[in-house]
Amino acid sequence: MAKNGKPTIPGQDRLDDMRAALTWRSDFLNDMLKVTAIAGVLLTAMVITFRSRPRFDLSTYLVMSAALLTLALRLLPQLPFRLRATLTIAAIYCSGVPTILRSGFALTSAAILISAIVLAVILLGRGSGILLLVVTAILLGALALAAKGGHFVPHPIESDPRIPRNWVRMAIGFDLVAVTLMTAVLYAVRYIERNYAEISSALALLNGEQRRRAGLESDRRRKENDWQRSARELTALAQNQEVEAGNARAAFRAIVEAGARGLGVERCGVWLFDGTRSEIRCQDLYEATPDRHSGGIALKASAAPAYFAALASERSIVADRAQSDPRTRELGASYLASQQITSLLGAPIRLQNRLVGVVCNEHIGVPMAWSEAQQSFAGSLADFAAHVLYAADRTTKALALHASTEELAEMLDALKVRLTGIPSGLDPAEDPQTLEVVDGLIDRVRRLTVAERLPSLDEVGLVPALRAYLDAQSAASGVKMELDATKLDGHAAPDTELGCFWIVQEAVTNVLGHGGAHVVSVHLERENGQLRIAVEDDGRGLAAADVAAAPWGGGRMVRIGERARALGGDFAIDACEGAGTVVRVTLPSQVESPDEHWGRALHSEMDGLFAEGRASVQMAVVN
Repeated sequence: MAKNGKPTIPGQDRLDDMRAALTWRSDFLNDMLKVTAIAGVLLTAMVITFRSRPRFDLSTYLVMSAALLTLALRLLPQLPFRLRATLTIAAIYCSGVPTILRSGFALTSAAILISAIVLAVILLGRGSGILLLVVTAILLGALALAAKGGHFVPHPIESDPRIPRNWVRMAIGFDLVAVTLMTAVLYAVRYIERNYAEISSALALLNGEQRRRAGLESDRRRKENDWQRSARELTALAQNQEVEAGNARAAFRAIVEAGARGLGVERCGVWLFDGTRSEIRCQDLYEATPDRHSGGIALKASAAPAYFAALASERSIVADRAQSDPRTRELGASYLASQQITSLLGAPIRLQNRLVGVVCNEHIGVPMAWSEAQQSFAGSLADFAAHVLYAADRTTKALALHASTEELAEMLDALKVRLTGIPSGLDPAEDPQTLEVVDGLIDRVRRLTVAERLPSLDEVGLVPALRAYLDAQSAASGVKMELDATKLDGHAAPDTELGCFWIVQEAVTNVLGHGGAHVVSVHLERENGQLRIAVEDDGRGLAAADVAAAPWGGGRMVRIGERARALGGDFAIDACEGAGTVVRVTLPSQVESPDEHWGRALHSEMDGLFAEGRASVQMAVVN
């Protein structure tokens, strides 16, 4: 079967009735039946009693039937909802019709009809209310036509205002109708208030859940932003040539700036222990707001034993409230309070399982809860600092090895001079093997020196390696070292880069040993397939005659010339007494393509791995 053009499901009506019984309309109908059952009895009594002569007639029976029906519906809640609602409205409506039919318009009857229409709208919907309203209009119109035809018999006694019982009858009927309507209104208000409270509670829960979800989403986005920011900064540090070369001064500047940006803090610094491990000294402190670098601050271990113990035992010091945290509160009076630091995140720097310093990130303002991403990022900054120290140490050892081989070569040169010139009766012509042995040793040492190659030179290139070397020499000697390589791009052949590095090293070492300079400037440029090197100082310089004779007689200048000519280049020196010296070297140089450079680096790495493998095999055979 179909209902309203739609197929019906078996048992659908029962389901609809069950749903309706569980709605507020069912509760409202039950409440209305409680009121109308009482009102029906009172109306019946009023119709019988308040008449000029108490009697039973059609009107009395109709009102009585409506009252009995209402009472029956009150006692039969198991009936279908729509049936109970329809019968209730019909009973109320019909209880007001007799007065209309008998005596025309009456206030009580009109109120009853209006009550029935209102209940129809509430219980059965707007369509039922409109239908009942149309029926009422038709009924009143028909009664008007009947009144015009003279069919109404007047009962002046029952409408005489001079008779008190007429007022009592009207008052009772009016009050009953008013109570019925008031019950409907009160129930509607109570239902609205109850639903409003439920809706308000639901909205409060929803708002709380939305706030909770918004907080979780904000926290998730903050963590995601922390990870992304950390990844960007760490990627930039991994590509920084100064960090890779072990150029401590420039690398530490890059690390602390990356720390301040990556963590969103005001201050970030790299601190290293002194030789006695009794204090840590700030190597570079970056302050974000003034964009300023500083250093030199020292903290005594004896002033904060808990802090130094935490550095030695923990992976990181996470102090959201630094001035009250037991690990850092000892720093409060001397350091934290004076710098207005509220939160501190410290990552110890460990080099070969030995604590050497800390990367300290300091927040100013509202205390910060350090996230997992921030803690991981701080640990990575400490690892970069350790890598810088390791690379710097490795470069220092390589330079020391080179200096030792050069010193050995000079000693062998001196031995050769003594063997050829000492008056000991030894004739080199009669004993040529002695000089051959010395010449062989000199040649092997020279080849060893040429073959040496700094690790940083292979990994990051010529310019960062030179900058790291010049910074180290400047820190050790106090002489300002400048490097200008703005006109040098790309990578040259390995022998050319190695020769350039050692030529600069020889020239700088010569200046530091003899020149009395305050500033040393190194200029590198590539032009027309040539690598031009100029090492200039503001030292004592040389007179013209000394330039022509002294520098060329031996020592480092001779080795610079030999190295330049061995690489197919030229060497020249310009000097003026009291105005410093300029060493100029020109080497043939072809720019190496990126593929060639990385291929060479890979080949070098493979050679190292094969060498380690051969050594392992040899050790196994020996054992």
